[in-house]
Amino acid sequence: MRRSPCARECTPDLALRLLLRAITCASDAPLTAEQYTRLEAIGAAMQYGEHIVDHVKYLVEQA
Repeated sequence: MRRSPCARECTPDLALRLLLRAITCASDAPLTAEQYTRLEAIGAAMQYGEHIVDHVKYLVEQA
């Protein structure tokens, strides 16, 4: 299968935003607290505002 140039040359910013979108679309797959913490750390490292990553916080499993 041939991949598009976009798939090979995706910026880290776009990759994280696409991942967050995919997580939202697969809302039947909850996030663990550890996974969410890692996403927050990545968002902070990329200097995202607090509302970029936290819109998937509702998917964190309540233990």
